[in-house]
Amino acid sequence: MKPRLIIEQSRTTYVDKYEIFTAIEDGSRGELLAVAQHRHLATQDKISFYTNEVKTDLVCSVQFIKSDRAYRHYLVRSGKDRPLGAFVEHRQAFGSDWAILDENEHSYAFIRDSNVFYAALRRLSLWFPITIRPVNFLATLGGHHYIWTNRKSGKAQGRYYQKKLFDTQKCLSLTDNAYDAQNWRILAAVVVAIDAEL
Repeated sequence: MKPRLIIEQSRTTYVDKYEIFTAIEDGSRGELLAVAQHRHLATQDKISFYTNEVKTDLVCSVQFIKSDRAYRHYLVRSGKDRPLGAFVEHRQAFGSDWAILDENEHSYAFIRDSNVFYAALRRLSLWFPITIRPVNFLATLGGHHYIWTNRKSGKAQGRYYQKKLFDTQKCLSLTDNAYDAQNWRILAAVVVAIDAEL
């Protein structure tokens, strides 16, 4: 399992900003791939990823497309508006499970919270922005992360986690097989949607 993407998150009262970088093998930041923003408590069903803060070139976008009871469906499109893939969130009272879908809408990877208690606290904190930092501190202190598993084998293939206790960086680590099976833009869209609760 190797570091694949580094997500640098900066948070203000109203906006979250995400910078997605390649990851060097030692876990440090590499090349900047994309930037994105999400507004707190706003009716925002789409996040766009650009090559830089000037927003000159669109890399991809992730958009909420439909909801079916506890399920929320998202579509990832390229900068030229071509479908790249999709994923589904299964919302529960205490956190969510996520499934990445192939072109036939069959799930091939699952993402889940490592700790239901911290997942519930984190979801509540999104409605009270002043509590987000303390909740994230507690979750990181408790080792909370997201587990990436293969649908067929059920084996863990990766994890998404905050690198250090007081760090603004998160890391997505995956096995070679899991990383090679997915477009990096889908991976970036999934982890940002997880953090933003799109």
